[in-house]
Amino acid sequence: MNREEPQKYIPYAVTALVATVLAVQLKSLQDQVATLYDTSTPNISIHTRDAELQAARRKHQNCLDRIDTGQEKIHNEI
Repeated sequence: MNREEPQKYIPYAVTALVATVLAVQLKSLQDQVATLYDTSTPNISIHTRDAELQAARRKHQNCLDRIDTGQEKIHNEI
């Protein structure tokens, strides 16, 4: 196996790692959404739930942006 051979698998490893990270983050986000829509908390207004969901979406998008930036750096080095 030559030196370049393992390097061609780096993008696949990065993709698998990113998918794992996103799956964990998505599970956390799903739990947050489930909590927000839990019928046992009727005192939360629709506006409050909407604001909390938007905040969760922004947090998740920020994570995705950081992952994209990291992937770009890796791909630029290959």
